[in-house]
Amino acid sequence: MRHGDAEFSMGADFDRRLTSRGEEEVRRCAMQLVAREVTVDAIFCSPLVRAMETTQLVRETVGPGATVEPSVTQLLVPEADPGETLVFLDELRGVDQVLAVTHQPLVSRLIQLLTGERIGMGTANLAMIDCPVVGKGCGVLECVI
Repeated sequence: MRHGDAEFSMGADFDRRLTSRGEEEVRRCAMQLVAREVTVDAIFCSPLVRAMETTQLVRETVGPGATVEPSVTQLLVPEADPGETLVFLDELRGVDQVLAVTHQPLVSRLIQLLTGERIGMGTANLAMIDCPVVGKGCGVLECVI
């Protein structure tokens, strides 16, 4: 998932917060997860403020059942190496459904690496990928919310 719309800032990119539009985008996307009865076994997010805010809004919108505590990782920052992120995901054991909250260009690069498909990811877009085995070209893009 890509974070919601964030404020423009001439300052540090790290500290950019979601706009009210971004918050609403995230809530709409999270409601689609609820409507599809998607459960999440693990949540990972970038340490950038807008990604952390996005993660919190998803958890709030999904409701009381969202007891999974998010883990913050540098492997989801915008400039992260998608190959290294893929290795990290491959090493997860006993986890079926993962939510990764990240940024462009990483999110599009991960999708392409997993599925071979090139798609644009707008703010608060979420790609659902069926990936029985984590590896290059092993995933099937089910939909983009």
